[in-house]
Formats: sequence, C-alpha cells, structure tokens
Amino acid sequence: RDLKLAEQFILSNTRRRERCGKLCSSNSKILGRNSKCFDNIDNWHFANWMIDESGRDSSNSLIFAASEFNIQGLEIDWSLLGWDMDMYYSNGEWHTQKMLTPKRFVESDDIQKKHILNSYRVLLTRARKGLVIYIPKANEYDDSYGVSKYYDSTYEYLKSCGIKDISDAFDLFMKKVDAARLPF
Repeated sequence: RDLKLAEQFILSNTRRRERCGKLCSSNSKILGRNSKCFDNIDNWHFANWMIDESGRDSSNSLIFAASEFNIQGLEIDWSLLGWDMDMYYSNGEWHTQKMLTPKRFVESDDIQKKHILNSYRVLLTRARKGLVIYIPKANEYDDSYGVSKYYDSTYEYLKSCGIKDISDAFDLFMKKVDAARLPF
C-alpha cells in the first residue's frame, strides 16, 4: 500500500535488459486522476513504452501505466498493477462498477462486469517474473465519498489469499539478495 516502496521493489528486481512497468485498468479513474501515479499511456506513445529502455515514455520509468488494451498479448518481466475501484471485494464477493468520474460510480451490467473481470485477468497475467499489486490507502487521495473501505476490504481479501505485504516481501527479498552475494 506504499507506492514508493512498490516502485523501489520493482526497480531493484529489474535486471539489465529486462522490462518493468505500471499497469492499470482502462476503467481506472481514482488512481489516474486523483493521484496522478497511474496515468494511462496513450496509444501514440505506447510503442516507446514497450520498446525504449529509458526515457520518460519508457515502461521502465514507471511514469505511465499501460491498460489491458495496450498490454494484451504482450509481457514484461516485472509489473506494478494499480488496483482501482472498478473491481473490489466486499461482503464475501467481488463487485464491479463502471467509474464515470473519480467520484461517480454506477453498478456494472453483465457485459461491463465481464469486461472488467477480463481486464484484471489480462493485467494479472502480464508479468513473467514478478507482480506487485498496489492498492492505495485512504490518506493518499480525497475520499469524500468513503470508498477507502472498499480498497481496505480488497487488500485484506488478497492478503487472506496468501499475497504478501510489500514491506514483508521486500525484507525477505533483501535477505535473499544478500545470501546470493556470498562467494560460495
């Protein structure tokens, strides 16, 4: 739930000639518009996002995020997935909603629900080596509509499934890196 730590983890794991990048749903509104940390790359610059190794438009810069439409059929080594309110876990089940603006949502119809579920299916399967899921905390954006409880419930559900918190995983990773540097 710490974006800077998640970015540091991704960058420290990405080796020379490997690709890393941010991903988020095309329906994402809060992450992209409120925090500006998951602005979607437009189609015009996507080739640079995927091909350039450095520079502002490169995926490795972790500035822009690719949506499921950009990244479908492609893979990167390490991905940082921004999970937004278009799909959340609450009261024992997954819910989907169409996000009209960062503060206005409507319940998804069946077709939209399938699209959103498929969006996350694509986004969750684009990384070859590792995936970090970023779910923001309430204090990172204006929560005048009280949506942070849904971020919290999604985070808690994913943890109950066995996904590690980044701070725990980062400590474990650093121990492995130190052990790997031993001369034997």
